[in-house]
Amino acid sequence: MKKINLLQNKKYYSRIYWFAIAILFIVLVLCKVNLSNIGVWEERIQDRPEDYSYISIGIPKKIRSDEYIVNTPLIKSFADQGFPVVNPLIRDSGFNGLVSNIPTKHIVSIMQPLHWGYLLFGFDYGFSWYWMGLIFLLLITSFELVKILTKGNIIISLFGAAVITFSAPIVWWSLFPTIAQAQLIIVAAVSFLKSRKLSRQIWFALLGVFGFTGLMASLYPAFVIPLLYLSLVFCVTILIRDRAEIDFTKIKLLILSGAVLSFLVILYFFYQSIHSEIEIMRNTVYPGARISTGGDTPLYYFSMFINIFKQNLQALNYLNNSEASSFFNYSIPILILLITTKTRKSEIWPFIGFAVFIYLYTFFGLPDFLAGIMGMKMTTGFRAINFAHLSLLYVSLIILSEWKDREVIGLKGKIGAVLLVLFWGLFLYEALSSSILSITHGAARLGTLAYFLMWALSFVLKRKKLFMIITATVVVFFGMTVNPVSFGAQALINTNLGNAVQEIGEEYPDSRWISIEGGSANYLLYANGVHSLSGVHTYPDIALWEKLDPEGLHSDYYNRFAHIGFIYGSQKTERFRNPYPDVLEVVVTLNDLVNLEVEFFVSLLSPERFGGETLTVEKLYGPDKDGFYIYRIIQNGGE
Repeated sequence: MKKINLLQNKKYYSRIYWFAIAILFIVLVLCKVNLSNIGVWEERIQDRPEDYSYISIGIPKKIRSDEYIVNTPLIKSFADQGFPVVNPLIRDSGFNGLVSNIPTKHIVSIMQPLHWGYLLFGFDYGFSWYWMGLIFLLLITSFELVKILTKGNIIISLFGAAVITFSAPIVWWSLFPTIAQAQLIIVAAVSFLKSRKLSRQIWFALLGVFGFTGLMASLYPAFVIPLLYLSLVFCVTILIRDRAEIDFTKIKLLILSGAVLSFLVILYFFYQSIHSEIEIMRNTVYPGARISTGGDTPLYYFSMFINIFKQNLQALNYLNNSEASSFFNYSIPILILLITTKTRKSEIWPFIGFAVFIYLYTFFGLPDFLAGIMGMKMTTGFRAINFAHLSLLYVSLIILSEWKDREVIGLKGKIGAVLLVLFWGLFLYEALSSSILSITHGAARLGTLAYFLMWALSFVLKRKKLFMIITATVVVFFGMTVNPVSFGAQALINTNLGNAVQEIGEEYPDSRWISIEGGSANYLLYANGVHSLSGVHTYPDIALWEKLDPEGLHSDYYNRFAHIGFIYGSQKTERFRNPYPDVLEVVVTLNDLVNLEVEFFVSLLSPERFGGETLTVEKLYGPDKDGFYIYRIIQNGGE
């Protein structure tokens, strides 16, 4: 009997990896584990029922507030309504969930496996399914993608999966779903073309449709456009390299045609369901139809990766921590390595070419006609640059797979090390000393400089194991400590204020609500099952605001994506204000609320602040520990 060497059996280790991922996924979802910063709600609303229980390992961070402040309450509202495409409880005219890729009973959601948990098991388990599904999708697609790059090197694939999944921009951008979807497309496309089994061809074609649907549904071209180009570079490069492994048969072409047709059908129904909202968003004052030809990015973005130590410990003073997150920049170490040594891996050059193109676009810009033809007007340099870094990360993994455990370094390699120390050291020192990225504490600056010098030297000197250890320990440790590990969503859905809103809402199911100077209650109302005009308006509700501005004289204030805040004041006060581009403050009186058909509102203002000759308020709740009240608008002298 022929013995099987498990150490060289790539399929065996791949199956073990997949099996471990599947078992861990099931266990974590059953425990309702998620990586959301939803725990921030504990600070925002502290008055809780006696049965309140919320467990979180780690400290929730006030980052990516569009995740825990905007999207999660929206998803909770859609879940309560049974996941309709348009939720009638949000805004005056309802809200189309496809605009924000909210789970709905639409073909676009059905073709996104990350949404299946919500649709099958409801909000609690669906919330965990999404988060665990996303991180495991990253781990699986990164592992398989690096296997393709390295022709099956399991050790490098495991290393690559960890370093990609836990890189700073992934974890700081709520696990970057668009990267996961793009990697799924790449793995599915290459595996489909290489596969010879009918069942596997159908499976990979279906995965490709899933990936394209998820990427399309994100509706964020600033990420999607450069990712599509990187995916194209990857697939074409690998398919040329491995062309001997590819055969085109009639059945394969038939399956591919079916997959393309399926996606086009999904795209058609998606467009039919959302085209009017897209036109509204394109014609807003903010964000409007953003156009960029590049060249608008400060040079310090090239060295943003040095923040990896600082940004986990404190808020940065020049950008929010998510915007400042970056993949490690391999450009200078790779350049010096290629100057001083030879590589047999010709497939690295298209990836390097892509990175150079993105760097040129980012810092110098493209001619207007070229940016338009290539679709690059829909992205920006500071959004695209991380994909240049990601492309060079792929290059480093290809190069790494070529090395033995310990390479013999010749004279050129030693010269390269000297050059690296000079140029890389100067580059890092200037970055660390700049007024923008400055790390002022001497020991922190010295430690950061020493780490990245050691990291780059281990790469240029081809110290494979040392490089992998230095990279993985820092990237994975700091990546894993960004988001807390939480159990359930009680921090959002179990509050005394929310429970009171639900009770009143059940008694008056057709009532309208708002929050007047109510802080976090702006987003809590629709999450607790009532019809709310407060919260976030992803696209403007023009008909609503025309009730307060019949002639449309102030449309520039409200024709925008906006977080809506109602303020109580007199009719003489300026009606609309934009303290920030994405914030709309609306000054209202009780008469205005009647005009808006509002019957109940939540506020931090005490009862004596309200009332007039004809209208007053009835206090139904409060004040609680947080100072919240619930009021009902009534006529003076009765209802």
